[in-house]
Amino acid sequence: MKHVRTVLMIAVSISTTFAQQPSKRGHAATPWQPMGKQVGGGQFSGRKLVKKHATVTRAATAPAAGVVQVHYEEGKVFAFFVATGQIPEGSQEAVTITLDNGVDDPTAIQFDPVSYSFNPGEYITLPSLDNMVDLQPSMLVTYAVDVVTGRNTTEAQGYFLVGTSLGFSDLSNFAPVITGTSQKIAANKDMILVINGVFTTDAPLVVLEGSVPPASAITRVSGSEIDVNLSQTAGLDLSGLNEYLLTVSQGGFGDTVVYRYVPQAANTFNPAPAQ
Repeated sequence: MKHVRTVLMIAVSISTTFAQQPSKRGHAATPWQPMGKQVGGGQFSGRKLVKKHATVTRAATAPAAGVVQVHYEEGKVFAFFVATGQIPEGSQEAVTITLDNGVDDPTAIQFDPVSYSFNPGEYITLPSLDNMVDLQPSMLVTYAVDVVTGRNTTEAQGYFLVGTSLGFSDLSNFAPVITGTSQKIAANKDMILVINGVFTTDAPLVVLEGSVPPASAITRVSGSEIDVNLSQTAGLDLSGLNEYLLTVSQGGFGDTVVYRYVPQAANTFNPAPAQ
């Protein structure tokens, strides 16, 4: 019963308008917010609670042309759907937030769909969760965005954990999992972002907030490394210290971390092309 009351409190506290952006950190760093173009200022409404009778699993539908970025900090959640490809006019985006404490049946909060078209790098802000301190001690929270275009449905998912962690045996089920990042300058002076972690064999989508590297700039080196050519990623400012929400998504399932880009000496690397 306590779990049900908690979920109801969360449902009431979910904002039906777009969430405020996280505050700026560090005098030389960019705020943690998507730097692409926001495509809508509409509202997600008509939320309802639905008891699920199976454990949370990754999307069974085809991956969407986009990723779900979820950032959890100090009891606040900031979530976005960022397009990585063209999503045509008339498409609908339906959001479901699933709460799973590993004991009771997972509870899903479903929202009425909204309708937007997207260019790559454009985004919508997803409903935010407040009062995270009222959750059960351990919780897996999954955001799913179903993109419906005509009769075709694709999906993107992202997640975060509250009061719990993944064990070694869990990593393959939650892959991709980002464990760290570093930078290097290639022989041709291109700036390379090295993403370490646990990755599947699926083709990766990578998003640095509103910047979407082309497929040609993304290399899955191994099951533990993905390289991204930042010098081929339009719109990035490689001359200054910046923080980005970095997402790697494979098979429609994504992991997000905060990535701090540190510039190198001028003329030692190739800048990124303009947007």
